Amino acid sequence: MTLYKASCHCGAVKYQIEGKLENLIECNCSICSTRAHILWFAPLSAIHFESGEDHLTSYKFGSEHLNHRSCKTCSTAMFSHGEYEGSEKAGINIRTFADIDLSKLDITQYDGKAL
Repeated sequence: MTLYKASCHCGAVKYQIEGKLENLIECNCSICSTRAHILWFAPLSAIHFESGEDHLTSYKFGSEHLNHRSCKTCSTAMFSHGEYEGSEKAGINIRTFADIDLSKLDITQYDGKAL
């Protein structure tokens, strides 16, 4: 397992999460494509904030099933979360991770527009 450090653009929101980057998706739905997300799914409880948890804003749309969290200052999309199969899961935007080489990752294209 690897420890990843995430941060928004202005640095107000910082957190760490440990795990193995697998089952990554790049979704073409309206919000993911607009925000250029590459998502990794993990339990919400795996996110450990260093700072700025209270600096996150929330956005819900459509069925309001997911809570999309962004920095209040710089608007960096950090992650979304919602209940899935009885537990709270997070779709983490790995573009916020420090020192990550996206070209070395296996990323699956996901057709979220079709849902």
